[in-house]
Amino acid sequence: FALEIDDGARTASMGQELSTARDSVDVLVRFHVPERSALGDIPSVHHVDLVRGVSSGAGLTLPVIASVVATSDVDASSKRPDGWHEFAWRLPASHPGFFRIRGSSMARGVPGWTDSLGNPLCDELQYPNDDAKARSSLWFYSNPVFLRRR
Repeated sequence: FALEIDDGARTASMGQELSTARDSVDVLVRFHVPERSALGDIPSVHHVDLVRGVSSGAGLTLPVIASVVATSDVDASSKRPDGWHEFAWRLPASHPGFFRIRGSSMARGVPGWTDSLGNPLCDELQYPNDDAKARSSLWFYSNPVFLRRR
């Protein structure tokens, strides 16, 4: 899994910080979906969301407002010849904050699981939970890459 932001002169990866005076950054995400999980399941990723947290202060200070700023469906068109899926976005870099990725095996608007935007619903809607339910709704979240304004 890889998440990077690049301002044309420098690049930062997950857990790192990019300090820039540029107007925009390129955000690149790459991930691989194995043919089988450790449990023998055939995993899938339906979509990935690019989450951006924006700080209201001059640095990476609180409060931070986080929202989904881009969503891409995962299909054959996102798969590269090396077997990895890749997405790229160019976004404004006018405020400090962070970027992170959220991915899900669930489609948007699945009753009891996700809302119309693909956000997960409260786990209590699926009780009693069991192994099959837990493995049917898989999510992953990346570590953030931080953006600082110079």
